[in-house]
Amino acid sequence: MVRTHKRKTNGGEWSQEKMKEAVNKVQNKELTLRKAAEIFAVPYTSLQRRVNLSRGIVKRRGEQPALDENAETKLADRLLHLASRDFGITPKAVRKYAFEFAERQNIKHKFDKSSGIAGQDWFHRFMQRNKKLTIRRVCH
Repeated sequence: MVRTHKRKTNGGEWSQEKMKEAVNKVQNKELTLRKAAEIFAVPYTSLQRRVNLSRGIVKRRGEQPALDENAETKLADRLLHLASRDFGITPKAVRKYAFEFAERQNIKHKFDKSSGIAGQDWFHRFMQRNKKLTIRRVCH
């Protein structure tokens, strides 16, 4: 059974767009850090860190995904191509193909090398990020 994460705090509920706007205003010296944090309703320390250290680059919260956005897009496009050629895609097939894809592309990943398949949690999150994919169930 796949786990569903329940947030324990309300931290990080500000939008990435607001943070980017605030970073731009501070970097262009239109606003001070404190004023930008107040106006755009973003945490002062997060804004300060993005302005001073990361040059405005915003990373995802939590653990980083096994495949980056470009690799996932390529994988999703390949799966769509296979589906358009009448290959029924099952969850297990997607997980196996993701592992093989990462290996062929020499992408550093955390998939289980002994079984040669991506995990169920990864699969469900991948499907949430790629709504255009549909998966078929295998009938025995």
